[in-house]
Amino acid sequence: MESMKTFLVPILSLFAVVALAEQPRIQQTLVGKNASLRESSGRLAGTSSTSGSNTTFRDGSGRISGTASVASSGSQTFRDASGRSAGSASVSGSNTTYRDASGRIAATASTSSSGSTTYRDGTGRIRGTSSVSGNSITYRDASGRSTGTASVRK
Repeated sequence: MESMKTFLVPILSLFAVVALAEQPRIQQTLVGKNASLRESSGRLAGTSSTSGSNTTFRDGSGRISGTASVASSGSQTFRDASGRSAGSASVSGSNTTYRDASGRIAATASTSSSGSTTYRDGTGRIRGTSSVSGNSITYRDASGRSTGTASVRK
């Protein structure tokens, strides 16, 4: 779990909640996309850039903080800035299961037919949500407080 936590720490400063389940939220919504991440205050917290099936995450200063690759099966592999395995994700229907580098379930994400996604930590506790409107993804913590947005470039 620690490697997955380290993987997106700079980007995850976007989200005031320190829970591990916050990380998969960004990973799920930004893998395969080019986007700018902003804190709720509007400060740039990071970016994601995609080429083919690979996404590179950068912190607000432009330093690489990790990568994600998507296999033809749809499974995702996450690596930290040093290239070490940080975890994986597998999708089944509208549900995604995130595993840490040791294979333990770290979090899950469930997307409703309306497009809203609910994120739970490894114990099943709700950690937050995200919703999509046009080219914008809004992230909220478990209490419903906005923690940031991602602007997706087409």
